[in-house]
Amino acid sequence: MKKQVTLLAVLAAFIVSMQVKAQYFQYLYGTQSKSELLSDGHNTSIGGNVGHVLIGPSPFFNNFGNEFAITMQRTDQNGTTTSPGCFNNMYTITDIAFPVLAINTNLVMRDAHSVELADQSGYAIAGAWVGGANQPLGVFFGIVDPNGNPLMLPVPAPANAVGIYPSSGSYIDIRVNSIIESQKNPGNLYICGHLTEAVTRYNKVFAIKIDQNGAIAWSRIYDLDGYSSGETATPFDMIESPYVDPVYGLDQFVIVGRYQDLSTAANQPKGFVLKIDDIYGNMFNPVKLYGDAASASWFSSVTASSNPNIDPNGEGFVIAGQTNQAGHFDVWSLAMDNNDNIAWSETYNYMSGGPTANNDFNNDIMERINTMGLSEYYLAGYTDQGVFGTEDVLVFKIDDNGNAVAGGQFTYGDIDADRGIRIDKLEGMGPNMDGIAVFSYGFFIPPNTIGGFDHYLIKAYFNGVVPCYADQQDADQHPGPQYFDEVNGDNVTAMSDFYMRIDAYSPLDEYQLCFTQSDPDGSNARLFRPDEVAPVQEHLTPGTQSAQSGKLRLVPNPVSENPAQLGLKYTAESNGKVRLVLRDAMGRQLLDRTVEVSEGENLLQFDVSELRLSQALYFLTVSGDQYNETLRLRVIR
Repeated sequence: MKKQVTLLAVLAAFIVSMQVKAQYFQYLYGTQSKSELLSDGHNTSIGGNVGHVLIGPSPFFNNFGNEFAITMQRTDQNGTTTSPGCFNNMYTITDIAFPVLAINTNLVMRDAHSVELADQSGYAIAGAWVGGANQPLGVFFGIVDPNGNPLMLPVPAPANAVGIYPSSGSYIDIRVNSIIESQKNPGNLYICGHLTEAVTRYNKVFAIKIDQNGAIAWSRIYDLDGYSSGETATPFDMIESPYVDPVYGLDQFVIVGRYQDLSTAANQPKGFVLKIDDIYGNMFNPVKLYGDAASASWFSSVTASSNPNIDPNGEGFVIAGQTNQAGHFDVWSLAMDNNDNIAWSETYNYMSGGPTANNDFNNDIMERINTMGLSEYYLAGYTDQGVFGTEDVLVFKIDDNGNAVAGGQFTYGDIDADRGIRIDKLEGMGPNMDGIAVFSYGFFIPPNTIGGFDHYLIKAYFNGVVPCYADQQDADQHPGPQYFDEVNGDNVTAMSDFYMRIDAYSPLDEYQLCFTQSDPDGSNARLFRPDEVAPVQEHLTPGTQSAQSGKLRLVPNPVSENPAQLGLKYTAESNGKVRLVLRDAMGRQLLDRTVEVSEGENLLQFDVSELRLSQALYFLTVSGDQYNETLRLRVIR
């Protein structure tokens, strides 16, 4: 017992030291004469410089025109863009398909997204454009280096971007909703969005794979329901699944969004889950629909999850969206395993001193493995009647069973419109970084404004605390919609490409709303559920004994990426030997070692530096005279 108390004291001191060193703030980025509407954001660690990336479209001439440009910020851990390796730029995209450029070469930007490249060479950016000299609309793709300079792509043309357009000219609008890089095959990039048909005004989902040479590997437009003439489908998020498809046995990508059959006026929108393969981009049938007949419901984000409460084998997904099942829109969370079995479906209503009829919307979800080794989730979006104004940034925090935690409703903003778009975690990324980063856009009244809408970055503790414009309360929770129906469709057509150019312009402005290095109310530990009386021990694989006795435990767990050593806390009843076998999620054996143990408490440390364990779920089997158990080991960034 004495050793356990010592360990807890060391852990508490470590958490306190992290709080003292960390920075928490709210920042704005933009221009005096235009509005910047953020469409994506994420954390970054290129060059060992931990920070944040924000990106979105901006009107090039005034607040009332079209969105001609892209604004992109790369901040440091303090939120400023003036440090080495940071930038605050505006870019325009040019169609260079013709030998002689048109007088107005700026394409109209509809949105923009980015992802940090795994090889640390920079950031891939993608978005939608309309009004080009060669094609009426399409997708652009390019790369900027760690300092924000556009890079030349490895294509046979003087270009640093690729334009991608539908072969058919029957579309009038286009949107890009995400760009991701493959974790299984780094260098391969995937873009997802939708096209709007000219005649019907219905939306079609598309996906594009860019290979490691910057060329199109495949592109697909999808007809989700081949039997309905009234189908409209809008995707909002795409992820690479860590698991293979259980039916086809292929690597898969998961796309979620909004589906509606408009052939019957009474049909309401549903959330859809579309899975496609990596080799050809072909869709797997059927496409599953979720919701109910009387309500409008759709999905806006998805994350893979190893939570054993979703699937004992650690192959699950948590999907977030919104539904007006209660007569007004509430944020919606649905968890399922890789075979589409639902673990939970819950809705969360914004509370401001009591039940309200606010409309609450979700734009992103993330999973965190907390200090107790359990999964928790953060759902980011906005409410239309927040405590600060008409629209406020809204984050719901839920536990590993989909339940809203006490004090887990976080609101940020001011009296005007503020919307949360993306959320990311900072955990073990650097000596001064911990907590959540909420990427948003907001309209702040003078003097707290740069001009119009600006990119808005919120850096908070894991319990939502931040120096200013913040509120914490309890959410109102109710059961949510379930599985509704399924449809079968097919791929429609492919796309073509031509070359483009990205030009960088002068830096934009930044404005610090508030900043602190520590807050006595802030916590990066776990928010416990009120019904819990003690922490829960490690989850085990099916068929193994319980480890809640505390006699067998991995320390620490989770562990940072590429650990040099692993530790096993083992209480033995007598002297003997223990065999340790480490396997990955595919069952491949990585380590097999036998060690001596003594009666009483043992701390077994073994070298794993040569294994270079990356971010994933692993399984350590401990076998001997007294135990035959398997522990889950989570390796995180």
